[in-house]
Amino acid sequence: MSRTATQDVEIGGKMVAKGDRVAMLYGAGNRDPEVFVDPHDLNIRRDNSKAHITFGYGIHHCLGFRLGTMQIEVLLEALLRRFPNYEVSTEPEYIRSNFVSAIKRLPIELRV
Repeated sequence: MSRTATQDVEIGGKMVAKGDRVAMLYGAGNRDPEVFVDPHDLNIRRDNSKAHITFGYGIHHCLGFRLGTMQIEVLLEALLRRFPNYEVSTEPEYIRSNFVSAIKRLPIELRV
């Protein structure tokens, strides 16, 4: 995912010349410390949690975002109802990618 600069521009204190290719790292969008306090912490109760751009933004907003949100809610409610006590047993293993930031493996212990 890259774009070509159509004019000279300064971004974040760096000059990008007309014709330069710029890689867009979408996963960084939800980790902007100017938008989110402690941006690398998972906190679903953030005051500005709706400021995330996980499903895109504006005209590029994902058509399936409601379905995705509902699926996660149903999954988590069912899981936590059945296993109200859980504990992360090791550090997460992350997917190595320049495109997404995601957990590949997160072992947890589930207790009734």
